[in-house]
Amino acid sequence: MPPRSSVVAAALWLLLAQPPLRGWLEATMTRHMLVDIPLLAATGFVAARGLSAERRALLRRAAGGPVPFVLVAVLTMSYWMLPRALDAALLDPGAGLAKLVTLPLLVGAPLGLGWERLGPIARGFVWANLVSMLAVLGWLYLAAPVRVCNGYLVSEQLDAGTWLVRLAVGFFLGWLARLVAGPTPRDSTATRIRHAAHPGAAVLGPRGRRHARRRRARRAFAPDLRRASAHSSSMEGCRARSCPAARAARWRRSVCSPR
Repeated sequence: MPPRSSVVAAALWLLLAQPPLRGWLEATMTRHMLVDIPLLAATGFVAARGLSAERRALLRRAAGGPVPFVLVAVLTMSYWMLPRALDAALLDPGAGLAKLVTLPLLVGAPLGLGWERLGPIARGFVWANLVSMLAVLGWLYLAAPVRVCNGYLVSEQLDAGTWLVRLAVGFFLGWLARLVAGPTPRDSTATRIRHAAHPGAAVLGPRGRRHARRRRARRAFAPDLRRASAHSSSMEGCRARSCPAARAARWRRSVCSPR
């Protein structure tokens, strides 16, 4: 039986794919960019988080870590925020179907798989990319003297640009406030648990991976080293007991000891 979160994600995706709701969401540029696209990506994120921890770890190992997932998600989301992609999703049924498929699979699911293992620098990169993309697109829609998207009016373009700039400012202020406030107790506990289960896994780069491999190798070979040390000590004791001086000392003790 699939997890409840996966069932909810599938139900939401089917609801968003229905023509009446899809047409209402795509009727205005603001709803298309700020409601329809994020909800489709959220279905993939929720479905990926519904997988077991073992399956998520297996997929991350197969991909080489969390960074490839995040790069795929950032590039795919950047494409679907372009005016040309919005026009194609409105006018071309194939592009509309591609939007329904790629946003959950190439944006939401990769973020759901890779976000939990990202360090603070990588998460900052994602947030900075999101804020800059929203701000640049909002400024473009506000400053363009003509329609950027052929499927929407100039008034809808100005409205979408205003909301994009507001979101960019809000995300930036929220991110900045979180950095100033520091990690919450929940984040600190999760980080300690993650480091205890996977030493060095949260450190990106070759140094962290080398550290994790050394720790695992020491834990794996520690019993063998203890057994080898004990065996070596016992062999040295046997050799000491079998040497001529030891045998002569034992003979003298046996002869001189009172009967």
